[in-house]
Amino acid sequence: MSDITKACLDFAFNLKYDDTAPNTREQMKKYIFDLICCAVAGSKTKDVEAFKYLCSLNNVENGVKPLQLKEPTSLHYAALLNGASGHALEMDDSDRTGLSHPGVMIITPALLSGYLYPSTGKELLTACIAGYEIMLRVGTALGLPHYALWHTTGTTGPLGAVIAAGKLFNLNRIQLGHAFGNAGTLCSGLWEFNATRAQSKILHVGHGVADALMVCQLAKQNFTGADKILEGKQGLFRGFHEEDFDKGLFEDFGLVWRSDTVSFKPYPCCRHTHGGIDAGLTLHKQLADKSLKKIKEIQIETYQAAFDVVGNNTVSTIKDAKFSLPFTVCSAIIDGDVSDRSFTEESITNPLKQSLLRKCKISVSADIQAIHPFHEQSRVTLTLESGEILSAFIADPLGEPETPLTWDDLFSKAETLLPDLPVETIRELQNKIRSLEETNTRNLYEFMHALSLH
Repeated sequence: MSDITKACLDFAFNLKYDDTAPNTREQMKKYIFDLICCAVAGSKTKDVEAFKYLCSLNNVENGVKPLQLKEPTSLHYAALLNGASGHALEMDDSDRTGLSHPGVMIITPALLSGYLYPSTGKELLTACIAGYEIMLRVGTALGLPHYALWHTTGTTGPLGAVIAAGKLFNLNRIQLGHAFGNAGTLCSGLWEFNATRAQSKILHVGHGVADALMVCQLAKQNFTGADKILEGKQGLFRGFHEEDFDKGLFEDFGLVWRSDTVSFKPYPCCRHTHGGIDAGLTLHKQLADKSLKKIKEIQIETYQAAFDVVGNNTVSTIKDAKFSLPFTVCSAIIDGDVSDRSFTEESITNPLKQSLLRKCKISVSADIQAIHPFHEQSRVTLTLESGEILSAFIADPLGEPETPLTWDDLFSKAETLLPDLPVETIRELQNKIRSLEETNTRNLYEFMHALSLH
């Protein structure tokens, strides 16, 4: 297939609300509710303070009010802050085959676009679905070889972002193509920040969202971009991908809805840790009254990507902890819970956790690797000093399509994320989104902004 870019753009531009299935729209509403809660909570974290500073330097009278700030700023800086906020807590949705976090990259610019260019809830849903379908397909095509070096959220997110934003900007087909081409040429995000647990991960998101909105603004002025940014001789696939991929990914638009199968995150840490956490929680119950001090060894079996990204068992900071499979497993085994309380200085320095960390051995299992990324399995085995062995295997972590979160589950997650908000207010937000067809995007954005100031 030599016209992949055209296939993506034709599908996205022509997609209408009535073309989407009720279950797909319902799932998208869940993603929107979840992302708004993550973003509002994330806007109150220290990690985004630098972005607030940038906003304060760029006050504009007729701009956009970003999360947590009362004064408007330019669209660019509002996008930077809102994007970073949505990813700051590591609680936003994730896609296992596209190896990315689509919600923050697509819903964030869609909400801002719908604020600037007032749109209906139906238009917002349609734009977001279109963005998910494109971003997830490109991510799946790039696959694991790409993910080994590149943060896929940063490299594919701007493509999905510009699709969603472009539809709400009311770009014509030619303009959308230019915006898409320019978004693709700006895609970036290297994993090297992980070597020192630097903060760059949320910068990838913030700048990707901001760039997507910028190229949509340029397209409004008929600024041109590449017409084959994906498959061209010097395009994204040639630059980022070394192996062939299934061209069928771009031939089943409207038949397969990949946006139906994105995962929710119940725990505030890297998604690669979640299978291990669920195994650790199972083992916590199995241990019952057995002394944790009698654990001789903890074997953690996982897939290569998890080993590479979260295999670290030297934990001294909160960032280390959120990206450590051994630490999160130990927290689950000891506490029977993994939540914000797991990622505090007191929790990280807990002598028992540090002792168990030293007993962890992490490895890549051939059978688990063989099925990744279609399933993110984990196996954790405890050997006690008595010789007794306890083991737990997780085929699909909580929040996967096979183990989905319900609206009630997402409400409970929201209560945890937003403890300062009245329950009635969270319920009002959920009801607004569940009946999104009856509202408009500007009102929804203003409501979200008000929540961030609470």
